[in-house]
Amino acid sequence: VMLLNADHDFSHAMVGTNASHAQITDSYQVIIPDLLHGHIQGWEVKETVAFANSVVGKGDKKLVRVTSQDFANNQVKVTFSTQENVNIVRAEVYAIEGEYAIDTQTTTGWQCGIEEDFKKVAEQTSIGNGEVTISIPESVSHFYINLISDEGYVSSANMIKVQK
Repeated sequence: VMLLNADHDFSHAMVGTNASHAQITDSYQVIIPDLLHGHIQGWEVKETVAFANSVVGKGDKKLVRVTSQDFANNQVKVTFSTQENVNIVRAEVYAIEGEYAIDTQTTTGWQCGIEEDFKKVAEQTSIGNGEVTISIPESVSHFYINLISDEGYVSSANMIKVQK
């Protein structure tokens, strides 16, 4: 299973995607900053086609499986596993400083109550063998990490709420 979402989707909060990802043992998660909501937009994301091709045997797995993430003292450590031909070259931190809440259910679905857009606040290009550690700015309230391969494929860790 590959779960795809935006970090600001008005119709499906990222916490729902994260919860599903945590419950599905053999899943991948892709959070695309600024992705618009819609079927066509989802079909145009290259990770969708790459994942589908890998499932039916028409291509290699391009996505990375995040195996753990630990956050303490404003440092996050993400461990991951890849296929031999997938090289992670960059990790990006997207964050907000305000509240991230899920409003009540409406006739069109669950509405996301985000006071601000997620912004890239840190980047790390020194990637270890299956792990990366990044400093998180103290002002951040919620963040997630995207791991980017040398071919530009994105795989995402779950969003973390910073306890202050």
